[in-house]
Amino acid sequence: LTCSICQGYLIDATTITECMHTFCKSCLLQRVESGRTFCPRCGVQLQRSRLGEQLKLDHAVQALIYTAVPGLWHEEQRRRKHFVDHHPL
Repeated sequence: LTCSICQGYLIDATTITECMHTFCKSCLLQRVESGRTFCPRCGVQLQRSRLGEQLKLDHAVQALIYTAVPGLWHEEQRRRKHFVDHHPL
């Protein structure tokens, strides 16, 4: 239920399809943007041109986490609203 990159609860749980390891979407994307294009748990390579195939949102895992951790969904919504309010387009 936690991300091994940030050590927090999974938010926008995203699974690498080749190895089935799951992380926060933002954690994975930050790694890829910084040039670390491999799974942090097993080292499977990610290709920027194939991220749409290699990374999949895991709605079932995310629903399980939001059910298991009361208040997490509401807290995440508050964080997102705060971000949008302070970073207008």
